Amino acid sequence: MALLLGPSGMGIVNLVASSVDLTRVLFACGLDGATVRKVAEASAEDDPALLDQTYRIAARTALFIGAAACVALAIASPILSAKILGTPAHFWWYAVAGGSLIFTPLLGVQLAFLQGLKRSKTLAICQIIASIAGAVLAIALVALMGKVGAIIALLPISVASLTIHHHFLKPFRSTVETPRDYHQWRESKKLIKLGSGFAINGIWLTASGWLNLLFIQNYYGHDLGVLQVGLYGAASTMANFYIGILISAMGTEFYPSLVQAGRDRSLVNRLLNQQTLLSIGIGIPVTLGMLVLTPWILQLLYTREFIAGGDLMRWLLVGMAIRFAACPIGFAVLAVGRPRLIAMSELMTGIVMITSSYVMLQIFGLVGLGIAFVITNSLYLAGIFVVTRRMGICWNASTGFFVIETFGVLAACLMMALLMPAMQGALTCLVLTACYMAHLVVLVRRETGISLAQLFSKLKNFTTRNHA
Repeated sequence: MALLLGPSGMGIVNLVASSVDLTRVLFACGLDGATVRKVAEASAEDDPALLDQTYRIAARTALFIGAAACVALAIASPILSAKILGTPAHFWWYAVAGGSLIFTPLLGVQLAFLQGLKRSKTLAICQIIASIAGAVLAIALVALMGKVGAIIALLPISVASLTIHHHFLKPFRSTVETPRDYHQWRESKKLIKLGSGFAINGIWLTASGWLNLLFIQNYYGHDLGVLQVGLYGAASTMANFYIGILISAMGTEFYPSLVQAGRDRSLVNRLLNQQTLLSIGIGIPVTLGMLVLTPWILQLLYTREFIAGGDLMRWLLVGMAIRFAACPIGFAVLAVGRPRLIAMSELMTGIVMITSSYVMLQIFGLVGLGIAFVITNSLYLAGIFVVTRRMGICWNASTGFFVIETFGVLAACLMMALLMPAMQGALTCLVLTACYMAHLVVLVRRETGISLAQLFSKLKNFTTRNHA
């Protein structure tokens, strides 16, 4: 798609797709996260009837939410087209792309059902197949219709993905005849209320990304702004790619385990420390490699035109790496039943993110968005660490010191990559990374009992999810 559309074409597609994604997150209200929790609880109780009832309530709620989101975006499409694309004539782009919103909340429920059951292998396989099908559809439509094809493709891709996931989900649905004495609206409200704590994180991340595109448009003007939006989209996609895989994996395995651990603080803390070490151990080496090889990655996976977004991508990678440490704590807080606390912390983070993005963009240009992202995630980690420590949820001393060491290595590699010549910076970072990884292997083996071979086996499993 980068070859077919170029940075400017990718920028226009990103502007439309980001509005669709923001609408989805706003209306979904954390339904998928709440479904994971309820399914994990029903699975722990070995209650097939409750499991079936949970899925039915979540699925029907998702269909209602999807229809409402689709209608809302269609109504707002003339305004969005005029304000974002500079002309109301393209309103139908938003309306057609918004058709995918009918199906995406239900797809989220299907994924949540498999995550709650911890069916990692099934989830990976169906996502691989759905991704291949979606890629074929998108590339074919882009080749035929250009950027309009990329926008139209959102609808058939969502339908294809929903169909594939439904096929893989059916074997895990209960065959027990469940009573229909529940009140759909009342149960839906409970599910959405539970999901509110999950929703804030997704809302501020998506909303801040959407607002960043508007900030870029206003700062650079429409024509140059579209090009800069394309560069920002490429950099943020690559920076989000690996952290998205790890967070998905934590949602599949780590979070259900925390829910089943209940309010046993010692068990929750043990799981938290192990997961933090593993997520850092699997995530940071890859992040360091991507940080050093950023220009070559952008040229290989996009085109030479996208290399201009390299410095932004490096800052975004560091910001995302901070979440390798922050996300396990966030999952632990949700698992012990404090959604209001996480909702408030995420809301404050969103305000800081949006404000700092605007200010840093005015000072540093496009790279300022990456700097703002690092600042925001650093403040979020510090804040949630202080709050959860008072709740009895915290890292042990060994994990805490290792997190500090990790951030020091990240900062050093970032500065060398930005300030030194490409090859000299790459070699220096390679030596520093090798020393860091040697310490990492020793620490992980000591704290979790996982050997180097087992760690690479886990890395292989996570890499398999790359295709999803």
